[in-house]
Amino acid sequence: DPGHPPIPVVIWAPATGAGLPLIVISHGTGASPLSHIDTAQALAEAGFVVVAPMHPGDNFQDDSMVGKPTWFAERSRHVSKVIDYMLAKWDGHARLAPGKIGIFGLSAGATTALIAIGGVPDLARIGPHCATTPEFVCRILPPQTTADAPHWPHDPRIAAAVIAAPGIGFAFEPAGLA
Repeated sequence: DPGHPPIPVVIWAPATGAGLPLIVISHGTGASPLSHIDTAQALAEAGFVVVAPMHPGDNFQDDSMVGKPTWFAERSRHVSKVIDYMLAKWDGHARLAPGKIGIFGLSAGATTALIAIGGVPDLARIGPHCATTPEFVCRILPPQTTADAPHWPHDPRIAAAVIAAPGIGFAFEPAGLA
């Protein structure tokens, strides 16, 4: 990731096969690429190539990006960089089907996945939500305004998504998910 910290990845892949679909797994805050190892192994056994990045600045070793306005934008950018790597530089890239890319995310990983597939969170919803429904994310993500919103990187190559308990799901209005 030129100009940024490297993005470590763990890859699970079938030993043989061609035209294989690619699944990106985005972990939750403070976790790692191994957080969903059972899911990754099951997907690889079913014929998928699975790649799980360790999001720089939001993992079990480093939480320096957590709560910053660019936190989720950076995580979504990581997803695109990892897809770029897998399709062009990974040793097995010729075995992949570039039109069959999916993403799975849990918690912060689910928010990352929503943004990666085109979602646009409204960060101005954080303050009002946290005032009435204090929850874990309210302790780590301060109230923001629409002026604080970063550029949200989307990746149109992602054709399917599984979203589980998005960390700031309340920030997505229907228009932000269109």
